[in-house]
Amino acid sequence: MLLQLEINGIAHSNDEQNSLVLLKEKNGQRMFPVMTSRRRAMLLLARAGLHATLPAPPSVADICKQMMSHFDVNIRYVRLTTIHDGKCFCSVVGEHGGEDHVVNYCQASDGLIIAVTFNCPIVIDDALMDLQYMRSVGDSGFSMNINTLSRNMLSDALQHAIDIEDYETASALRDELRRRENDDDPKFRATLSSLLPTDGNDTTSDSQ
Repeated sequence: MLLQLEINGIAHSNDEQNSLVLLKEKNGQRMFPVMTSRRRAMLLLARAGLHATLPAPPSVADICKQMMSHFDVNIRYVRLTTIHDGKCFCSVVGEHGGEDHVVNYCQASDGLIIAVTFNCPIVIDDALMDLQYMRSVGDSGFSMNINTLSRNMLSDALQHAIDIEDYETASALRDELRRRENDDDPKFRATLSSLLPTDGNDTTSDSQ
């Protein structure tokens, strides 16, 4: 079953480069996070009419809309499909001559801009929503799946888990960072190594 989502707002984090676009299910309370750049997040707010003081400058999506209107192409909906390594992806479904045409594996932030430009629905499969929606923690906090977070956010969470001696969480965060680690990025490797416990408190074995 597909659920329809609406852009609800954005949330900033300690990661200065990225923000979370918060999508709320229509006629429901669950929120689905999409990581994107802060510039793109603010553009989405402006285009969705949720930030009165920000202008909505023309974008590539506006150019595409004008071109598609000449060829009688209609964008039917944008469907969020998966999250991998902190990035959310989507499919854009269009219609021409009575036939549907699908562009897969688009970045979700691009798909959201298309959705607000063409004024078409944003949808998600109920199973994906149930797996990835943000859970409330306490009075004002929330938690998200590890695969939703950017590397910087994972590193911050790892440092916090180590500081409070939550080594089970630190182990899970470390494993996710290692899985994403790029061997060609020595700076990132050095940052990760500096955060790993070395005093015997590490609760996982290292086979390397």
